[in-house]
Amino acid sequence: MRGHATSKHVGSWKGKLFAATSMAAVVGCLDISVIHVEPRASDAGDASVSPVDGDVAKTDGGAGACEACIRAPTRPGYGCGDAMAACSADPQCSGTIECAIAINCFALDGQGPIIDCGTPCARDAGLDVSSPSLFLVLAVVTCGQDSCGPICRGEVAPPVDASAE
Repeated sequence: MRGHATSKHVGSWKGKLFAATSMAAVVGCLDISVIHVEPRASDAGDASVSPVDGDVAKTDGGAGACEACIRAPTRPGYGCGDAMAACSADPQCSGTIECAIAINCFALDGQGPIIDCGTPCARDAGLDVSSPSLFLVLAVVTCGQDSCGPICRGEVAPPVDASAE
């Protein structure tokens, strides 16, 4: 039977070819133009201003509330602090997520649109599909969509006690 592939080897070969083709397609999608992100006005001149002011996060119901939710300690239905802590320790993840927060990607509905929005951020942070950091990014995106999505999209108000932990 030399020279003939068994069905086991053919299936394995087809699976590897599919995975390689899929990976190439995803990598090809990452090659998009750079989006320049300007710092927010509140961050511009005063180094003592934190990226999230707790009072604003509780009252504005917009980007501040979204960012507060993503950074808040993890609890059922609110906060992504656990995923953010792991991400913050990784430069590629941190660069990607901080940029995605700054350009309000988490206000989009669904993980696909959030990922599409943050793709230029990922590229600028040096993230690629073979990077272990990708799993950290996806954990924050998943939590952001599941726990904070309605707040980020302005569909619901953040909890009044969001910063009380």
